[in-house]
Amino acid sequence: MIPQTKSLPYTKPETELPGPLPTLEQIKTAPDRLLKDTFGHRVVQINSRYVAKYGLSIKQAEGETLLYLEAVSCPYAPRLYAMYAHEPDHGVCLVMDFIPGETLSDLWPSLEGVEKHLICKTLRTCFEDIRSFLQDGRAFFGSVDHGPLSDSLFYDPSGDAAFVGPFSSERALNDSLVNRFRKIGECNGNSPQYATKAAFYARNLPRVLRDHKIVFTHGDLQRKNVLVRRNTESGGHDFTVALVDWEDAGWYPEYWEYFSAFEALHWDDDWCDMIEEIIDSWPAATGIMHMIYKEIFF
Repeated sequence: MIPQTKSLPYTKPETELPGPLPTLEQIKTAPDRLLKDTFGHRVVQINSRYVAKYGLSIKQAEGETLLYLEAVSCPYAPRLYAMYAHEPDHGVCLVMDFIPGETLSDLWPSLEGVEKHLICKTLRTCFEDIRSFLQDGRAFFGSVDHGPLSDSLFYDPSGDAAFVGPFSSERALNDSLVNRFRKIGECNGNSPQYATKAAFYARNLPRVLRDHKIVFTHGDLQRKNVLVRRNTESGGHDFTVALVDWEDAGWYPEYWEYFSAFEALHWDDDWCDMIEEIIDSWPAATGIMHMIYKEIFF
């Protein structure tokens, strides 16, 4: 399913709303609980029904992703009710339903070992469901609306499709990473260092990164992006989970979920081991992608 891109402002029909929508001015001056204030965006709880996420780094693609997830009946994502242009050239504002629960990052230190395993088991079911979504029509790597990939490894200020996608094959995706090294070299006076690295990856990426399935990917599996609610009706012995922050989501190679989670690890507690209870590890693909990530960003 490739959804039709929505024109802004977008709102759901009034009959599908849980209450009156907040205006953009009400969102910007919201006195209620601030859920996140970080570089490029803010997340605020408006009331018991709505959460708003807005700022320079928020793109319409995230809203399109939430609409896609609703269309395929995904129970693990917030529902999008409205999407506004925040200000000219200042990103987008998403109005979503408020999902009760605690972040897994806040909850983790207080959990018993058996509870951690139960939550990881529930998350494994969540990610298996997400990865089972099927593309309609021609296969591609890209966003749900056949647009660019949102992961920062594919960022290009010009928006050149050769760098950002969508890509028709894994080889084309690999080539975009190689070409990024070449472009960095050009921006650094045709540095031979980057030319040599580009040649290395051109030779070796096709040996390691090939024949991977295209799967739907959240793209930022961190505990801060997992909301957990203890099910009291079962005596508190099982949990309901939801995922937030879908800005990097899209159709990626099957190793990408593990690779992106690996890059976010702090290696200071048992989460590093237990993440493999949630998603299968891809050590070879992650190893060479880790090299690329460090080369580009550090």
